Amino acid sequence: MPPPPVGPPAPGSGTNIHVTPENAPKLKATFEQARDEMWAAKRAALKIGEIPVPDTNPGMIVAVNWQHSKATGAITVGSFERFADSMIVQLDGLIAQIDRSMADYANRDRAHAKTYGAVG
Repeated sequence: MPPPPVGPPAPGSGTNIHVTPENAPKLKATFEQARDEMWAAKRAALKIGEIPVPDTNPGMIVAVNWQHSKATGAITVGSFERFADSMIVQLDGLIAQIDRSMADYANRDRAHAKTYGAVG
């Protein structure tokens, strides 16, 4: 297992994103696209049978917690499938969280309009 990277974290890593009515559509579209691409990668892996591992960066395998088969030099389809499934679940959770945030904004706006009248 390679040593952890030295130095400050990458820009944006560990940063919380506050969902607002302005950025929610773009965030949701980004996560939906990532989820769709993960599904496509999973389908391709199942079709191919196994995914070759580039010799130039074997540490990449550890970084994404894939099982590496030293005998074949390939990532097993089952391990990639589990990784893809976990990423899809995470992305679905992020999309649902954005939807809940937007519903909260809409409910707040309706309550405000009901209490104080429509602002126009």
